[in-house]
Amino acid sequence: MTTRQLLKLFHVPTKTPLMLSQNVRPDRLTFPFVLIAIGGLGESYDAYSLSSVVYGQIMKLGLEFDTFVRVSLVDLYVNVGSLSLALQVFDESSERNKAESILLWNIVVKGSCKNGQVEKAIEVFEAMPERNLGSWNSLVDGLMRNGEVDKAI
Repeated sequence: MTTRQLLKLFHVPTKTPLMLSQNVRPDRLTFPFVLIAIGGLGESYDAYSLSSVVYGQIMKLGLEFDTFVRVSLVDLYVNVGSLSLALQVFDESSERNKAESILLWNIVVKGSCKNGQVEKAIEVFEAMPERNLGSWNSLVDGLMRNGEVDKAI
């Protein structure tokens, strides 16, 4: 299924979500897939406006603090070029202080590098409660892509 097909299931131009019109209610497992699909649109007006609509639905259903949804939201905001929103969601995440939240931290490190914020990536990396191979790979890859070879070594 393509990104556009997935999004059409969730939202159609009439602003009536197709899933809801079929009495299928999206849940904490539905939204991560929708958010990933929107993130796949990249930095475009469509992606940004769709993310706002979907975030409204997430809030309406009371899923804004769900771990799966939060990680996907941070990833979405990184992919649509809105690092400030990604950092806001990250900062508001209570799960970021848990050891199993490495994925959330890695997304912020990689996203900071992707958006040219190398110093922010290093700051977040150094603040991580725990690191794994993915953490190191995210930072080193980001440093290399931003021409910071000396810092990567």
